[in-house]
Amino acid sequence: MADRKTRKMIDELINLLKTNGIRAEKAMFYGPYAPGLSHADSGVDVAIILSDFGKGNSADTALTGQMLDPYKEA
Repeated sequence: MADRKTRKMIDELINLLKTNGIRAEKAMFYGPYAPGLSHADSGVDVAIILSDFGKGNSADTALTGQMLDPYKEA
């Protein structure tokens, strides 16, 4: 299970999406976090399923990409 700091980051991201009118249907961990096998050097792999992503609203798609940028690995 993800630690508090990681969980808080994911919650903040989902709230940011909601604040901008983008509906997150579900968020899922995968990779080492999913089965609880993460360690200090593990990256966080998360998939966020957006209800309206790719349904013809290019403004939402662009905004979502901009919001995710700070969370990408440098």
